[in-house]
Amino acid sequence: MRLSFVTALVGFLFSVTTKALADLFLHAPLPIFGSWFGLDYVTNPGIAFGVVFPPPLQYILIGGAFIAILWFFQQWSRHFLCHIGTSLILGGGLANIIDRFRDGVVTDFIVLWPFPLFNVADVCITFGALFLVLGEFGPKRYRKALAEFFWRW
Repeated sequence: MRLSFVTALVGFLFSVTTKALADLFLHAPLPIFGSWFGLDYVTNPGIAFGVVFPPPLQYILIGGAFIAILWFFQQWSRHFLCHIGTSLILGGGLANIIDRFRDGVVTDFIVLWPFPLFNVADVCITFGALFLVLGEFGPKRYRKALAEFFWRW
């Protein structure tokens, strides 16, 4: 349980910190590896991939998704990878929710062609979902190897 809390906290703090740094310092595109990887500042008023719903529906969907993840966290507490996955999703999701409540939009700043711009919280959510899928449906030997890898950390 402590590892899950630390995982969620690290994901949350890293997400919030990088968004704050992007808000403060990223005023122009910053290519790192040509045009396919870099940093750029945009705000996203919608949810995933910039899809925008009318405000009441959008907040209901965001709240419902967060409640569903809390429920999954309780249900999958016996699976290590699912525990780590839900912790990453909770940390990243909470960072995006707080960012949205702060100014009504989510700050995105990572450019990785051909994807839309995203942020560290989105990375946490994506890897969390991947761990959920691997933990629930992956071959047992891969689940065991990943669990042993994480226990060493």
